Amino acid sequence: MENYFRKPVAAFILTLVLGMTTFLYAGTTGKISGTAKDADTNEPLPGCNIIIEGTNLGTASNINGEFFILNIIPGTYTVKVSMMGYKTYTINNVRVVADLTTNLEIEMEEQILEMDEEIVVIAERPLVQKDVTSKLVVLSSDEILNMPVTSIQDILTTKAGFTTDANGELHVRGGRTGEIAYMIDGVKVDEPLYGGFNATLNRDAINEMVVISGTFNAEYGDAMSSIVNIVTQDGGKSFHGKLEYTSAMLNNSPYRSANPFPGVEDQYDYESKSIYDDLAVSIPGMLIGSFSGPVLSNLTFFLSGVYKNEDSYLPHGYNLERDGFGKLTYFPIPTVKLAFSGQLTDREYQGYSHQWKYLSGHQSHRRIKSNRLGLIFTHTVNSSLFYKVNLSRFENNTVVQ
Repeated sequence: MENYFRKPVAAFILTLVLGMTTFLYAGTTGKISGTAKDADTNEPLPGCNIIIEGTNLGTASNINGEFFILNIIPGTYTVKVSMMGYKTYTINNVRVVADLTTNLEIEMEEQILEMDEEIVVIAERPLVQKDVTSKLVVLSSDEILNMPVTSIQDILTTKAGFTTDANGELHVRGGRTGEIAYMIDGVKVDEPLYGGFNATLNRDAINEMVVISGTFNAEYGDAMSSIVNIVTQDGGKSFHGKLEYTSAMLNNSPYRSANPFPGVEDQYDYESKSIYDDLAVSIPGMLIGSFSGPVLSNLTFFLSGVYKNEDSYLPHGYNLERDGFGKLTYFPIPTVKLAFSGQLTDREYQGYSHQWKYLSGHQSHRRIKSNRLGLIFTHTVNSSLFYKVNLSRFENNTVVQ
């Protein structure tokens, strides 16, 4: 009887393990680890209290002075270390990157008198990241906002190895466009048929972007050229807002008229038509906005949107984009986090085709509509264990006419 059930049970376990591989997600949180020692004797200090200011995260060093903190949202933090009989040790500008470990070496100085004396140091990024085995670029939200870019593709083209072809398609190290895998909050959002990223995401909604080109870790799959892992923003404890308007459509294009070239006369009638004529809100250019803040003490929100209308400088070309993103973050108890996010994107664009200059109705145009819903449940069991449940839905519709 035992042998009768052994093979079916083994087959069921194997099927379960193989099936679970489809539920593996890219990491969206980082880790801090290090060692606390006595500055004079270089002996490890057990029982040091290590906390991350502005969060509920913290731990204590073990008997060897070692410590680690898991499940940290990417960003820049201040870490404070304290122990009775020693001066408080504060480290500013500690950078935490998704899927990587930030190492801290702490040297505590003895405090003879009972004084409020504190040692403050500035963290520096190491020249060699020991847990990085591939070509990796990390961009924080501040770095992205300071860049003269408006889209994810614009951000990527500023990095080594990324190029665009004549059609504006993105390539990495000579690979095809569909060989790049895009992930938002750990979930793949590729175009299911041809690959690539056809949706729009407001740069204000990006907390961190990690770009990996080559030698990916085992957690990533279905990609040959590059991995683009994006972690979105959470709402903060105070209200913040931003509104930005840019436009390249201040002047009319000289090519959107009859007989634009000297010495060359058109053989057919040219009809100058703008996409703005068919819009309910015909604002030329791009409008970007975001707003975030608290709803309750343990509930925050983040909202962002993009409204873009651009006419090409060539006849009949245009690009329309509408994108909305929202996220609610809720902490029912300090060790449990619920994050619900949703995004709607609607993009319509048409390139210029010289052979249809006089028959604009024959030029093809494309419309892409996508929506994404995500629910992330995170439970921190203790200082050395946490688990995450990620449920998501992504729909992408493309129509070419």
